[in-house]
Amino acid sequence: MSKYWEEQLFESVKKVARSKVIYGLVLVSLIGFLAAWQIGHLGAHNWLYDEAGYIAVPWMVATGHTLYTEVYSPSPPLFNLSVAVAFKIWGNSVEVARAVIVAYSALGLLAAALLAREISGRVAGLAAVLLLFFSPEYFRLSRVTMSEVPAASLALISLLASLLYWRHGRKGWLVLSGLAMAASLLVKLVTLFALPLPLLSLALRHLYPLTSNARRPPAGKMKGMALDFALWAASFCLPILLCLLIYDPRAMYEQAVALHWQGREFHPVDYNRRGPRILGYLWQDQGLLMLALGGSLSCWLRRSRQALLVIAWFLLATVMMANQAPLTAHHMLPMVPPLAILAGVMAQEGWDSWLALIRHGRWRRALLPAVSVALVAFYLVNWPALAESNRQAMAGTNTPEGLVEDAISLLEQVTAPGDFVISDDPLIVLLAGRNIPPTLSGADWRRLRVGYLTAEQLVALSDQYDASAIVFWRERFDSLPTYTQWVEARFEAVEIGTPLHRLYLPSELSRSPNTTFGHKIQLLASRVDETHLASTGQLKVTLFWRALRRVGGDYGIYLKLVNPAFHIWGQQDSRPYHDGSPTWTWREGQIIYDPRQLELLPGTPPGEYHIEIIPVEIYGTEALEADTGEPVLLGPIKVPRRPPPPLEALDIEHPLEATLGDKVRLLGYNIESGFRPGDGIHLTLFWQCLAGMEQDYTVFTHLVDGESRIWGQKDNPPVDGLYSTTRWQTGEIVRDQYDLPISPDAPVGDYKIEAGMYLVETGERLPVNGGDAVQLSEVTVAW
Repeated sequence: MSKYWEEQLFESVKKVARSKVIYGLVLVSLIGFLAAWQIGHLGAHNWLYDEAGYIAVPWMVATGHTLYTEVYSPSPPLFNLSVAVAFKIWGNSVEVARAVIVAYSALGLLAAALLAREISGRVAGLAAVLLLFFSPEYFRLSRVTMSEVPAASLALISLLASLLYWRHGRKGWLVLSGLAMAASLLVKLVTLFALPLPLLSLALRHLYPLTSNARRPPAGKMKGMALDFALWAASFCLPILLCLLIYDPRAMYEQAVALHWQGREFHPVDYNRRGPRILGYLWQDQGLLMLALGGSLSCWLRRSRQALLVIAWFLLATVMMANQAPLTAHHMLPMVPPLAILAGVMAQEGWDSWLALIRHGRWRRALLPAVSVALVAFYLVNWPALAESNRQAMAGTNTPEGLVEDAISLLEQVTAPGDFVISDDPLIVLLAGRNIPPTLSGADWRRLRVGYLTAEQLVALSDQYDASAIVFWRERFDSLPTYTQWVEARFEAVEIGTPLHRLYLPSELSRSPNTTFGHKIQLLASRVDETHLASTGQLKVTLFWRALRRVGGDYGIYLKLVNPAFHIWGQQDSRPYHDGSPTWTWREGQIIYDPRQLELLPGTPPGEYHIEIIPVEIYGTEALEADTGEPVLLGPIKVPRRPPPPLEALDIEHPLEATLGDKVRLLGYNIESGFRPGDGIHLTLFWQCLAGMEQDYTVFTHLVDGESRIWGQKDNPPVDGLYSTTRWQTGEIVRDQYDLPISPDAPVGDYKIEAGMYLVETGERLPVNGGDAVQLSEVTVAW
């Protein structure tokens, strides 16, 4: 009976595995889930080094400029057009451009899965999807706006269509193969190595057919092969001819082809280093490489001619990478898909062999299952390192955090919406809502070195478009000393974080804020980054100062986080730029970059706050008041509700535990005062909510003498009336500040401070320790 049920179980598993519908749903669901995850993490890191150009070109095309004649582009047209169409539909943004890459990536994963299934089986297809997705370079490039993933995905579709034509003989697959290969090369020429593979597939179909056509005479085979080649070539040439008709052929050739070839002379190929570099690139996913080797061996043993095409892909890609100049990590991405497909084949072989071993019990044939288990185990052992590499890739960026945003913010505040800005990173300008000359959408290093963009041309463009600012960000303009000298003679530089990141502004700005202090310094621009406020309680504040004249004094900048009652909830003070740029060193017209961190006081309640800015003399008491006579405030800043801080973080000077009506506990208080008649007492209370409250209570703070007469009083709802008790959550800790005045008529002597809560409507107080008030400090009022 047990053997019967065992056979039934295996038959059920086989039926499920053979169901095309179920397999298709599983495959599409898996790829859809991975794509949805990618869409949810499009903003996980700033753009990579070359990504700015890949976004700026379609951005300009989407605004109506013509590719190649107006908009410079070192890439073939299809990639730019696909992103430009997405911009037209969903708007211009980095996230939309990256979503296009995710769509291309999903096509690539689907093509890899179907190729692996076509060669080996359905388990191979599912395994190929996962192995390819988590391969470090594919994981990184599948959601950033660069063209390697789209080009490789379309080339995979071309190869898949040729294999399907080999099997089924339908001309539609042949046409699709030619169109997809042309599309791949019209995205990027990096897949040029794959061009012979569909043709090889066509030749193998006629030489080694999978159907009864094997008995056709040689002449018939050659005629059929020639017709197939002609149809494939026509399908391949059609998209290319359309592009030549739509765009200026000479401009397209010079920018997308000739420029790259001429740029090779600046990066001579060192074959002694290429081998180790390519091997090191492949070894970063050791488990995938070993599984692929096992899959290759399995295909060789089975004499799989279809797998030969995948192996040829890898070999041809490796040869092309050995001659690529320059060679960077993203160029080598096309070597990864065949490894994932072959690794999937190994997974299929292991699956099939284990099922056969368990069902038939032929343990003498256990070598292949043992090898498959060893290779999978090797992959899993290396998985933690792989996962950590992918995690770092998500957080990786070429620019320190916040510097790009600081540059964008400065441009937004000192230039007008219609202004033109010259930049070697055009995306910074576009994200600031400003214009770039269309021909500078791609100011890459090849164009500068080959001489397609010269210092004289940049000077002419700067004058022609009356540049309101010039941005040196990617070290590209620095390679033109003549242009650098021209800019420095006419503009004032501000270094943003490092000397490499510079923004040049003219003496007369398009928009000049009137926030000045003592007619000495001007707050040119500011930015408050609330990104980490909820998690760390910190605000990143960036200030840009301009010296209107020699400042003379040594001033620090005092920042206060204040609520509408101007109570302080966080503060920071130092000389500008981490004490590295004292005001007495500033020269007239100089612009200073001043980044700061401001930390909230623990227990700060949620709500709306502002940051007040006050320049204060370091060795004195003089403050430079704003020339408007009004406080200079940044914001508003919305502080979210945060988890309760640990008690020791509150720095409570007078701890106690007083429970009021089983609703709230007073954890302690801090007190500051000179304790003289007419003075004020600054009192900070620390409340902890014990249970949700349905009524709004008012807090009272009283200064009373020995006969309970009140000589000072401050009653209001918590947090200056801005955070009512009905909003408090159980367990929440609320910092609450009061300015309790001492009556000018208060006689010298000893007093007590009392605090508590009551309902305004009835005057009923919350009971506490058998009374109705918490006794705080005993203080002495004296002259």
